[in-house]
Amino acid sequence: AGGTAAVTGGASGAGATGNGGAASLVGGAAVSTNGAGGVVNVTGGVGVGTGAGGSVVITPSATGGIAGVIRAAGNFVRNYTRSAVTGAADITPITAAQLRGGIMSANPTADRTWTFRTGALIDGTDFAGLLSNGDALELNVINLAAAASGFEIILAVDAGITAITSAASLRVTEDTQARFMLHKTAANTFDLFRVQ
Repeated sequence: AGGTAAVTGGASGAGATGNGGAASLVGGAAVSTNGAGGVVNVTGGVGVGTGAGGSVVITPSATGGIAGVIRAAGNFVRNYTRSAVTGAADITPITAAQLRGGIMSANPTADRTWTFRTGALIDGTDFAGLLSNGDALELNVINLAAAASGFEIILAVDAGITAITSAASLRVTEDTQARFMLHKTAANTFDLFRVQ
C-alpha cells in the first residue's frame, strides 16, 4: 500500500483548558488585479483493476463533551449525473451508475416500476464496503409524463432494503419529482425514505 499523508495540528500543552492546534489547507492568494484564488484539491488515490478508487473522508472528532461538525462556510455544490431512462420499460434493478449519479428521469408510457438493487449489492459491490453505518445515498426521480396522463414511476425494494414510508409515497406521479434517501443501518442493510 502507498504511504499515508497527514496534515496534523499541534497538540495542546498540558493543563485543563488547552486547545489543539488547527490544521489548514489554503489555496494561494491572487495578487493580480483580477486573479482568482487558488483551488484546494483533495483527491483520493487511483484504483487499479477491480480495486476501488481511494475515498475522501472528512471526519469530525466525536470525542470530548460536544462532537465536532463538518461545516461548509460557503456555497455547497454536489456533482450529479442524470440518467435519462426509456419510458417504455421497467427497471430491475436500478444500476450502480444510476444510483451513484443521483438523478433519474423518464417519460413513462405506462406505469413503470423501478426496483432498487439488493442491500448486499449496494454495500458490498457497488460501494466496495466503503459505506459506514449512518451514511446515506440520495436519488432524485423525475417523472416527465404529461400532466393528467396518469403514468407513474413506482419505486420497489429488494432484499436488505426496508421502505420506511407509505406505499403511496413510493409512487412518483406524472409531471412531478421526488427525492429519496437510502440510509445504511447495518452491513448490507438500508432504510429507504422519501424526503421530498
